[in-house]
Amino acid sequence: MHIQVILNPYANRWQAQGRATTILAACKAVGITADLVMTEGAGHGITLARAAVEAGYDAVIAAGGDGTINEVINGILQATPPDQPTRPFGIMPIGTANDFAKMQGLPQDLVATAQIIAAQKTHAIDAGEIHCKPGAPPRYFINNSAVAMEPMITIENMRMKRLSGEIRYMVALVKGLFKLKAWQMQIAWDGGSYDGPTYLLSVCNGPRTGGFQMAPEAKVDDGLFDIVFAPEAPKRTV
Repeated sequence: MHIQVILNPYANRWQAQGRATTILAACKAVGITADLVMTEGAGHGITLARAAVEAGYDAVIAAGGDGTINEVINGILQATPPDQPTRPFGIMPIGTANDFAKMQGLPQDLVATAQIIAAQKTHAIDAGEIHCKPGAPPRYFINNSAVAMEPMITIENMRMKRLSGEIRYMVALVKGLFKLKAWQMQIAWDGGSYDGPTYLLSVCNGPRTGGFQMAPEAKVDDGLFDIVFAPEAPKRTV
């Protein structure tokens, strides 16, 4: 088995950059031939994953957090014709929250993760497709996609330099609430719709995001998305 590992050195506040040797050793220990490349900035993971698919690797592995996973998934899907199955995708969870990896029950021990990859037992999951601008390529997600409050919290989280782990998300949540403004939205789903000011819209494929159980009943393989939205209300209620 010959895989491409795409490592985000910035994951977990730059702690991931020292894991390259450990990752390669874990793969070698279970009989996997692994080539490792590091991302060099935002969006580079998409380019690297697309190139890995085109190069014919047996699987493409995201080594990082949920942001790394998102970029690698986008690269894989961009390189895959609509009528073809995607190249197998795997995760080595070395990010901060690791929401998607936790939802899949993946261990954080890298040798244990490499053993799962070596077993080559794949499981089909759903993916969402987003069209934002006419003529622009679509973006994809396998966990969730949101507007309004959740992206604001993500931006606050990215700005913080000293905190790490899930406590950083909690602090970012509080800071984001102080800046929160309602967006005018039109939302439609099977059997209903809403038109009005909204603090949050999150389209969830999985239950967790940012360390929180956003949509506890969501499943990544049921062919459905769960929608969570918060109509405008007093901030103390939000």
